[in-house]
Amino acid sequence: MEIEVHCKNGSALQVLCSSTAVRDAQGRFLHSNTTVVDISARKANEQRMAAHEVFLRAITDRIPARLAYYDKDLVCRFANTAHAGRYGKLPSEIVGSHLSDVVRPEVMPEILSRVADTLSGNPQSFEAERLAANGTRNFFEIHYIPDFQNGVVEGIFIELH
Repeated sequence: MEIEVHCKNGSALQVLCSSTAVRDAQGRFLHSNTTVVDISARKANEQRMAAHEVFLRAITDRIPARLAYYDKDLVCRFANTAHAGRYGKLPSEIVGSHLSDVVRPEVMPEILSRVADTLSGNPQSFEAERLAANGTRNFFEIHYIPDFQNGVVEGIFIELH
């Protein structure tokens, strides 16, 4: 378990406690071996990363462009509020979804060919008419940008204006 421990000098440490029961040959409990590890630095890093994620989310949610990221398996790993709202959802409802669960079936053939090209390393920029969740028709400038990591495409960034 992870707990906060207060020291005599008033400081606090975040620690990880692990215990293992030691038993005799008949299975009777004799004692436990416990290890306590200071994880304060790790916890501080986790808090900084979480705060940074909140900051980045605040920025991307205030941008009117629809932004998303899909990994090479076409699973959504990020969607800003504008992108998710286009489908009548919250970002948390889209993240983890496969592209085919987000995009209307009649649009998939056009999108899949462009996605395949992007996953091959070729950025795509095009214009398209799309139907919103509320039934209105919108015209978008769309960009699919390959995410190169160490020379390999790991996913695609999607940007709609």
